[in-house]
Amino acid sequence: MKKQIIVAGLSLMALAGCSLNFGQNTVSLEEAKTISQDFISTVLAPQAKIEIKNIVKSNGLFKITIDAQGQEVSSYLSPDGQIFYPQGLEIKVLKEKLAEFKAKQAEPEKQTENTDTEKAVESEEKEPSEKVEIEQVETENTEKVAE
Repeated sequence: MKKQIIVAGLSLMALAGCSLNFGQNTVSLEEAKTISQDFISTVLAPQAKIEIKNIVKSNGLFKITIDAQGQEVSSYLSPDGQIFYPQGLEIKVLKEKLAEFKAKQAEPEKQTENTDTEKAVESEEKEPSEKVEIEQVETENTEKVAE
């Protein structure tokens, strides 16, 4: 019985400790904006003109849309405001772009194969007519020599 009480007490203390720390280190959107603005202005790009256009929660991080001298950039900040990620790579988007790139890269090969085949067919079609032209020239030359 004493073991059950001790285990239950330790469990309650552990749960209480977890709930006390949960959310305590998370900064607000406004704080995240201020932290990001200060960090970029003083450390990353002190001489550049930047403006934070938007900040939202995304996938457990703050997604910060920054206008850096006319160029829009997405950066990220950890929920506690301690880690700044200058750029995030969206895996799904990059995989889609890679697939599109590979598909486009494969298209010219198919077109090249078709073009080569078409050229071969065209040259075969031209060869007989060239032979006829050569024979006609030879016949004309023979007739001129005979005269």
